[in-house]
Amino acid sequence: MRIRLAERFGDTIVSGEAGEELCQEIAAALSRKDRVTLDFAGVAVILSAFLNPAIGGLYKSLSADLVDRAVTMENGSKLQQSSFDAAKESGRQYYNDARARTRREAAITDLIAG
Repeated sequence: MRIRLAERFGDTIVSGEAGEELCQEIAAALSRKDRVTLDFAGVAVILSAFLNPAIGGLYKSLSADLVDRAVTMENGSKLQQSSFDAAKESGRQYYNDARARTRREAAITDLIAG
């Protein structure tokens, strides 16, 4: 399955809600044993606010091995590839390492509390 991000979301992709919707779509494809390629052609800007829920969120309910193997990207810049890889690593750590999750949540709480 190929998902052309610019056609679906435009050339500037920033929405966390859109990321959550894409996560559900990718998870459904993976449950059908499909591989998923995200095509970044035409994407000028993509934020972690989109990538973290879209890609990192997959690790919540799917095995890290499956996500790592079956979800790929193409036609992105080096920066976009780095952001994609960072979203995978962040999701892997957050959902598979309880200590990392606790540290991250504590840091967020501290930031909010000021």
